[in-house]
Amino acid sequence: MNLWIPKPYISILTWLAAASIFGCSTYPTDPAGQTAYYLELASKALANNDGRAVRRNIDHAVWSSDQTEQLRKFFVDKRGALQAYLASTQELIVSAYNPNSIIEARQVLEKLYSSGLLDQKVYADLQTQIENRCRLGNEDGSLAFRLAHDLRGLGLRESNHQMGLIVERSLKWAAESTVTSKRQIGKIMTYAIDADTPAEHKARIESALDSLYITADELPYVQKAFPAFAQRRQHILERLGSSGAMPVLVRRPVWNDLAQSDKDAIQKHVRIEVLPESSYGTIIEVQSADRSTAATHAGAVAGSSIAQLAYIGRSIKHDHYSPWMQIGLGALGAMAGSALDSPAQKRYEFRYTVKLGDGELAHIERVSNTPFHHSVGTCVRAPHLKVLAQSVCEQTANQIKEKLLIKAKE
Repeated sequence: MNLWIPKPYISILTWLAAASIFGCSTYPTDPAGQTAYYLELASKALANNDGRAVRRNIDHAVWSSDQTEQLRKFFVDKRGALQAYLASTQELIVSAYNPNSIIEARQVLEKLYSSGLLDQKVYADLQTQIENRCRLGNEDGSLAFRLAHDLRGLGLRESNHQMGLIVERSLKWAAESTVTSKRQIGKIMTYAIDADTPAEHKARIESALDSLYITADELPYVQKAFPAFAQRRQHILERLGSSGAMPVLVRRPVWNDLAQSDKDAIQKHVRIEVLPESSYGTIIEVQSADRSTAATHAGAVAGSSIAQLAYIGRSIKHDHYSPWMQIGLGALGAMAGSALDSPAQKRYEFRYTVKLGDGELAHIERVSNTPFHHSVGTCVRAPHLKVLAQSVCEQTANQIKEKLLIKAKE
């Protein structure tokens, strides 16, 4: 039986088949293939005189595997590739402002040198440039190194002055960050217990511990370097009933009612975030509207109908008709037409009225895909509507002193 398929539908079927075959990623999964992939990109960048792309892709090739021979052959076959790479690396060293970029550049150069792909003199010259740039950048702050960085081979660890700057920067970073994972207290403590760490640096770290508001998760690191402080801090956290990871929220009118001596005593052990009157409040009314829409199917219906009518018309003309072909092309037309349809959408609009801490009313609108909303009377931050502990909106100065000051003195 000869089966006749109209040319327009052959094109559609061919496109679908091609998409299923070639739609997959061509990025190789084996190390050798990945190296070849990046070196091919580096080759194209070299042809376009794009030195940065040459360096970037060679770096990727170096990190993707230990395919030394592939790299060696690339440098031999591609005249000017090594020179372009080194020139771009020198530009990076001079203009680097991110510590990680110059650290990674040094590590790649070290790997190339250890693999015999860099001349000893060239490597030594680049290493000297890196050390000089790192020392200068650490001094003026253009390269803000911290103890969390890999400082090997940068010419910094050998200098007490340079490391002193890094210690201060690390302590400042930890004190200002409220995200435990970013504070890198473990790195600071590792430096404190290192036998080569100068005594004055260890003393500086110990003197800053109170201002770091060490959390329960960070105590194991501190325990190794300063066990006496860790024990006192754990006792305070237990008394406060807190992990110390988040600041304690205090309304500004309440905080202003405390004596300065009380504030100082509290802040010695607890991180405080003072909330302005306009940044919190209580929900006093919620209005809602259901804006959901039903799914549409007109596109699929029209596509199916057009495809079937076109097939029937041509099959009559050519005297070739198959009900199965009509059904198949109708389904294909429905698939194409469904691109014009839209699925059902759940959409709910809410208008919250919040009485702020200063007595003013704020009207805040939100859209959600669920019909659930905050209840009237809930304490929230404005304008984000983040739910706060109900005690925040109801706290008094005496409650804060009872919870934080008296327990902190213990």
